[in-house]
Amino acid sequence: MAPRKARFHPRGMARTALLLVGTGLGLGLIEAGLRIHHHLTRETTLRELETERELPAPGARVKLGSMIKPSPHDRLVYELRPNLDVRFRDARVRTNSHGWRGPELARAKPEGTIRILGIGDSVMFGWAVEQEERYLDLLEARLDERYPERRWEVIALAAPGYNLPMEVEALQRYGLTYEPDLILYGYVANDRCLPNFVADDAGALGRGSFLLRTLSGLPLPAPQLVPRRAIANEAGRGPGYTTKFCSPATVPARYHSIVGEESFARSLAELETIGAEHGAPVVIVTHPLGTGSEWPEASEGVQVVYATGRPGEPGSEVPPPTLRLGFNDPHPNAAGHASIADRLFESLRERGVWDQLLARAATTEH
Repeated sequence: MAPRKARFHPRGMARTALLLVGTGLGLGLIEAGLRIHHHLTRETTLRELETERELPAPGARVKLGSMIKPSPHDRLVYELRPNLDVRFRDARVRTNSHGWRGPELARAKPEGTIRILGIGDSVMFGWAVEQEERYLDLLEARLDERYPERRWEVIALAAPGYNLPMEVEALQRYGLTYEPDLILYGYVANDRCLPNFVADDAGALGRGSFLLRTLSGLPLPAPQLVPRRAIANEAGRGPGYTTKFCSPATVPARYHSIVGEESFARSLAELETIGAEHGAPVVIVTHPLGTGSEWPEASEGVQVVYATGRPGEPGSEVPPPTLRLGFNDPHPNAAGHASIADRLFESLRERGVWDQLLARAATTEH
């Protein structure tokens, strides 16, 4: 018996075609919706910041792009905007007239005051924690309690994303005018690289399906500061971060002086020289944010405090969950900042640093 030929009913074919078209339109609308949402919620690029003038309204919830501005100094790239009073990652962020998170302070050091100046990035800035919860603010409170015979001022010149060359530039341009008696450098593993806040200029027009990335649990492109496409075009290589943004060979020429191992070593030596010339000892406060096992070494003019354990010790690579913001966010939470403050205070007390500062302050008054 001959096999029966399959028959295609016109109505069935029409329904199938309509289903396919409808499914395609639905997926297209979802893809478009994701791209529109991405465009509306993405961070601001550095190029766009050049046209931003008005400060966010007091109490406004903002992204990083609303809190920064391009720096007039090439080595700094960007700076925090002065006179902010906003909510950033559920924490209140206020900047003074000098553009740093913290209270208003005179440049000239008041008589009888010992000043400690911190240079750092998002950890020292206090990522997602209140100002009074930051480890430098807690350190000041501990010093006031333990040594009430002196007035202590601990100042944080810190901005999210800064690396060591940028921090040393901030110290030279702004920090030394505060006449510090001690300099604290907050070290993290990405201090040899460009700021973490990289960008894909394509933004919502980027290649690849946003829907597939979402379903796969992959993050969407997040434009923020440094245009990734510019890096790829000038370097002649595709996008990436881990090693690409840490080598002068793979970043635009304008960033060569702030990227790489040689730049890091040169900046560290520069920091030691600044401390010696201005009579302000340098202490490195380590925090293993990010990846990598490169730790700065102590030298004749630099001390190192391991805020979360020495290399190789348990907990030295990533802080325990109780001390960080989340499973995928190793930034210290309020408890983590308190832990750093305790270790820093006790370590420098045991080394006699606080007594040395007190003795030098007493000497200069006579």
